[in-house]
Amino acid sequence: MFKQLGFTAVLATLALSPWVMAEESVDQVIASHLEARGGLDKLNAINSARLSGDMSMGGGHGGHGGGMTVPIVAEYQPAQNRLRFEYVIQGKTAVRAFDGKTGWTVQPFLSKTEPERMAEDDLQKIRRQADFLGALVNHQEKGHRIELEGTEDVEGTEAFKLKVTRENGDISYYFLDTDYYLPFQVISSTVIQGRKVKTVTTLGDYKEVDGVLFAHSVAVSFPGGSQTVTYNKIELNVELADDRFTMPTRTSANTAG
Repeated sequence: MFKQLGFTAVLATLALSPWVMAEESVDQVIASHLEARGGLDKLNAINSARLSGDMSMGGGHGGHGGGMTVPIVAEYQPAQNRLRFEYVIQGKTAVRAFDGKTGWTVQPFLSKTEPERMAEDDLQKIRRQADFLGALVNHQEKGHRIELEGTEDVEGTEAFKLKVTRENGDISYYFLDTDYYLPFQVISSTVIQGRKVKTVTTLGDYKEVDGVLFAHSVAVSFPGGSQTVTYNKIELNVELADDRFTMPTRTSANTAG
C-alpha cells in the first residue's frame, strides 16, 4: 500500500533502524516529519497556494453522489487560515469558502445562487480543512496536543500512531510510516447531517513542490459515501486577492467563482 507511493529517493535517508525507532519521543517524530516534508522554514514560507485537480464522489452523501467526477480548484492563505474551494457540476461553479472566521457557500446546482453562511457543523469542518500545512505543523501555536501512542501495523505498514487533540476537543489519529515520517492515514470523528461519524482519510502520491512534499491523492471514506481528490497541479505563493475568501454581498453572488 504505502510503500508503493511515489517518494523521491532522498527520503530513503530518513529510514531508521528498529532500535532507534523504539526510543523516539513524540517531539522527535514530529521533528522528523517536518524534516521529511522539507523543513519548517520552507513550510512557514508558504504564503498562498492553489491546487487544481479532480474530485470523484461516490455514495449517497450531500445529494450529488452517483460516482461522478468533477474538476476542482482549492486556494489557501495559510497564515490567515483561509480556504476557497470550487467545483463544477453540470457547468455550474459551486463555492465553499472560509475567510478565517466566516464560512459560506454558493451551490447553484441546488438552485442556491446566493451566498449562504454555513451551519456550525460545516463551519467546524471547513475550519479544519483550511489548515493547509496540516495539524502536525506548528501544532503548539494552533493549540493542538499531540501524544505518541506507540507503533501499529496498518495493513502491512508499520506506523507511528499520533493522537491529536485539537483546542476544541476533537480527536484525530494520525498514522505516519516509520520509514518516511509521512502520514498515510488519518482517522477522525466528524459531524455529517447532524450525526457524528468516523471518517478515514488516506493520503498518498507524495510529490515535491518547490522543495516541500505534498500528498497529491486524498481519499476520504465515511458511512454511506466517499470522496477522492487527485491533484494534478499544486502552485505555491501565487497571487490571491483577499476578497476571494470574503463572503460576497447578495447582489454580487452571481459573480462568485
